[in-house]
Amino acid sequence: MVQRHRLIIAGLVIALLTVVFVMGTFARDLDAIVSSGVIRVGFYPQDPPKQYYDPDTGEAVGLEVDIAKEFASDLGVKLELIGSEWDALIPGLLADKWDIVIANMCRLPSRAATVDFTLAYENIDGMAILVRADDDRFTAVSDLNQAGIKIGVNRGSAGHMCADKNAPAAEILPFQSASVAAMALQVGQLDAVVEDVTTMELYAREHPQLKVVGTSNLACPCWTGFAIQPGNFRLWLWANQFLIEFKVSGRYSILYEKWFPERVAPTGIFQ
Repeated sequence: MVQRHRLIIAGLVIALLTVVFVMGTFARDLDAIVSSGVIRVGFYPQDPPKQYYDPDTGEAVGLEVDIAKEFASDLGVKLELIGSEWDALIPGLLADKWDIVIANMCRLPSRAATVDFTLAYENIDGMAILVRADDDRFTAVSDLNQAGIKIGVNRGSAGHMCADKNAPAAEILPFQSASVAAMALQVGQLDAVVEDVTTMELYAREHPQLKVVGTSNLACPCWTGFAIQPGNFRLWLWANQFLIEFKVSGRYSILYEKWFPERVAPTGIFQ
């Protein structure tokens, strides 16, 4: 009988370890982060001016980087920024490679099924279209819904999902980043790139051979938040309290206008 109980207990332990392996590595909670003196932040350094490596210094800079610095400072710990490909941010979070994702990430239902999002701190007006300056075929994302049209997207991004939803007849080509897709557009490999309007307007200003269309008919608006491993409640709660104070105090507006002097900073906390 004792041997049988031991076998049952051993089986339960194996089953529990299997569940842990399947669902992901346990996250460091708030106490563990504070005790370690370091918070690990996953970010996507191919999204200027929100997050990128300065080409002259190699330093991580941008709006999201500044937000991460404020977050770590308020928590009283050092910041460790860990760059990642976009479609590896959530898997890396679930594998405990970083404690939190601060990366201009839209709170999409498909992502919310996997991670816990904080309150939203910024609204993205929607997705626009980047085309060559001499191309007048499109005025909205839905105009791209044609066989033979090639659309470049940042792999796994909100723009990618928006193009899939609004232009299923077109050929959707995922790229490492929106900027790489834009380079493919410039040399004639694509008909358009779909990405958030802020990113596309910035790229078009720096590359006059391209232009942004669809700004009066934006598709797929979304709201960004921090992503945290499911069940890490105290870190999630602290992050929400940080965002409320960060927005209400005006600190967010100061940083936003530093990086986007031509735009008005979003105000308030979005649910």
